[in-house]
Amino acid sequence: MFAELDSPLRNAQDRDALQWALYLNSSKFDITSFSSTTADKRIISKNNIKLIKLSKHKYLRHFKMTLSLFSPFYSHILLAKPNLNVLIYLFFITKLPFLKKKIIISLVNRLPYGLKLESILYNQRFFQFAISDQIKKDFYKLTGRKTSIVRLVYDLNLFFPPENKNKSKKIVCIGSLQIRKNPFLFANLAKIFPQNEFYWIGDGYYYDWIVEKKERASIKNLNLIKHLNQTELAEFIRACSIFLFPSIHEGFPNVIVEALATGLPVITMNSYGPDAIINGYNGFIVETEFEMQDKLNLLLSNNKLLRTMSKNARKSSEIYSGKNAINLLETFLTKI
Repeated sequence: MFAELDSPLRNAQDRDALQWALYLNSSKFDITSFSSTTADKRIISKNNIKLIKLSKHKYLRHFKMTLSLFSPFYSHILLAKPNLNVLIYLFFITKLPFLKKKIIISLVNRLPYGLKLESILYNQRFFQFAISDQIKKDFYKLTGRKTSIVRLVYDLNLFFPPENKNKSKKIVCIGSLQIRKNPFLFANLAKIFPQNEFYWIGDGYYYDWIVEKKERASIKNLNLIKHLNQTELAEFIRACSIFLFPSIHEGFPNVIVEALATGLPVITMNSYGPDAIINGYNGFIVETEFEMQDKLNLLLSNNKLLRTMSKNARKSSEIYSGKNAINLLETFLTKI
């Protein structure tokens, strides 16, 4: 499993790989992955999981991970996120007759990815699966080939609703501060609703820009938190009421399911095709920033609707629970 299963996790795709490793049937699957800092405690306790310790030096780490691809001891290689350099190595591996490996690519973002990556990614020597219906449609449109959907796996014992909601309605978003995540819209909405606290959890290129906007526009209710681990994140979300996600380009955002599991209705953009949201049931799918403002105002002003959507949010997340969703991956791995 080509990922780093550390705590804290490096990115969303490492999180995906961690959950797959934790929930795959330990009597059927022996897993090898990587760790460069402190391995997740849950992984250490699993007898069927071996971690290869990586150097903190960038090039040494890359060399060791690449070298492992050529090991004859692994029958399957699961790449949690398409990477051009790794895909090139994997492509050559498929041409080596003495290394009979099944290369599995998880398609995690909306397609297309770019010509150089796609020319290798879509190769029929690889096995691909999509993590959402929208990505599956993208793949078929670009290649004319069908692929399976393997849902991501979530720990609903970690992300769950509180027994009693705080009376103050807090709005939260989680994501890196990059332009496609639309953090400036989030800040603008915080300015429009000064009676509610807005929290953005995440760091990134635009962090200083958002701090400057907060100070210049005097957005006193906008709060920035650079990082929380998974346990801290779950606890923090439980204290919030609405998940406001203005991002305009995604694959299948983990944070949406984690918010739903914690009982938060989600307001998100339609531009990337949010599979987990049923419009009007567990949240709202909007087309414009003005519609996002209207739906946020509706949830803030209608307590009954907020409570109903909160219950629906939790219910709708249950198909992504570890025990339910992992069957899709196990079936895929068994059939190829």
